[in-house]
Amino acid sequence: MIKIILIVIGCWFVVSCATHQRHSSNQVLSQPVEQLLVQLYDYPNSDFKQVTARFTTPKSKELVFRVLSSLEHTSQWLEEVASIETLVMVSHSEFVLRTVLNSPWPFKQRELISCVTTNFEPQVTTINIESCSDRLALNEQFVRITDLKSRWVITATSKSSVVVNYQTWLDPAGAVPAFFFNLQLEKTTVKSLSRLQKVIQQASLDQYY
Repeated sequence: MIKIILIVIGCWFVVSCATHQRHSSNQVLSQPVEQLLVQLYDYPNSDFKQVTARFTTPKSKELVFRVLSSLEHTSQWLEEVASIETLVMVSHSEFVLRTVLNSPWPFKQRELISCVTTNFEPQVTTINIESCSDRLALNEQFVRITDLKSRWVITATSKSSVVVNYQTWLDPAGAVPAFFFNLQLEKTTVKSLSRLQKVIQQASLDQYY
């Protein structure tokens, strides 16, 4: 049973904070650090930015996928997850997740209900994640995130190189100023993905089933 934490990744990298001012859609906000590149883009009809990232690894496409899918190892590189569970398992490549996130904003944690669909091809694995809030009744103990679109694309470019592309946009819901939300967006993405790179580098297939 494949359980994908990607939804959380696609979600909470961005819940920290660039300016309310508009940036060029192809502006590079960080230089490659250990083959990691992060960019911010304007998102249509939203003051909240979309983030994209790209890095390469000598590890296999299968191993990268297993690391991203391993819920029990997620805390090694993503600290914000309070809990995560599978609500509905449609197939090995399609399911619904409920994720509770420790919010940097006052008062309430964030809750996210997400539909995850994975497409497996010989050279490319693609994971699409979208909010599907209607799959679970609202819980007043949490702030429900209802707008999320995210994607991971894991591409085997050669026997010794895999390229990982990531992009996500979300509206964090509640009274979150876009100025503060965008301000730390690049920083938190770089921090989490740098940790992910190290986890992948140290991982082996027999550790991740």
